[in-house]
Amino acid sequence: MECSYSIKFVVALEAEAEPIIEEYSLKRIHEINLFKVYRNISGNHWLIISGIGCINAAAASIFLYQYSNANKSSFWFNIGIAGYFTGPAGEIFLVDKILDEVTCQTHFPRSALTKKIKRDELLTVSKPREPLSDSHLIDMEGFSFFDVVNRFAFKEMITVLKVVSDFPGYGYTKITKNIVRNLIGNILPDIREFVTEAEEISYKELLRLRKPATYTEIISKTKFTETQSKFLEKLVRDWEGVFPERYLIKEINGLKKSSEIVRKITTDLNHFRVDWLEK
Repeated sequence: MECSYSIKFVVALEAEAEPIIEEYSLKRIHEINLFKVYRNISGNHWLIISGIGCINAAAASIFLYQYSNANKSSFWFNIGIAGYFTGPAGEIFLVDKILDEVTCQTHFPRSALTKKIKRDELLTVSKPREPLSDSHLIDMEGFSFFDVVNRFAFKEMITVLKVVSDFPGYGYTKITKNIVRNLIGNILPDIREFVTEAEEISYKELLRLRKPATYTEIISKTKFTETQSKFLEKLVRDWEGVFPERYLIKEINGLKKSSEIVRKITTDLNHFRVDWLEK
């Protein structure tokens, strides 16, 4: 069943996941043992618990991508706690720059979400440590999550949200499961707003990427090479945009060869462009 939109959550800790699982009525998929994976009944909200660290975050993101049949219309979230150079705990940030401490590589997320909240950069480290006086957030998964998901999703459809959990004078060793659960639970109103907008973006992207019905019908009746098929899809999209009131299937009726169909559509489009320029 094709969903109207697709939302993917990747979180490190079970305590981070629990408020989101409750909010979106997600149920555990018990046949999976490698990771704890959850989804809602309609299959458009998915969540995976990766465990701590870059390797786990990368592996979990790839696994969720493959298992959930994610595509370019899927919107991805990494939500979790992070250290910060100052308090208070519970403040939420949208990450717009991520630096990996080990490789010194940098990513610049550009989420399409428009909700106005504070933004800051994130440093992903390999071992837990106390926040320094530098003005950035600290976690252990954000860079790896973005680095992997960026390979199969648009940058605009990847969002990293971090909630301040510890800061100088209140170290990470004081953080308990209940504290983590409450920190994520307290920002659920923000998460709802983000996810609602992400659902709309995902749905619009699904419509944009969906192959036109006319293209599918043509392909089913006439043999095209792979190169011709890709070109035909673009031609059909252009043709339907230019001639919305004309029925393409009827107009190519009687054309048996793929080259004839491509030539017909191309000629119609070229004539339109010439007429338009001459006006």
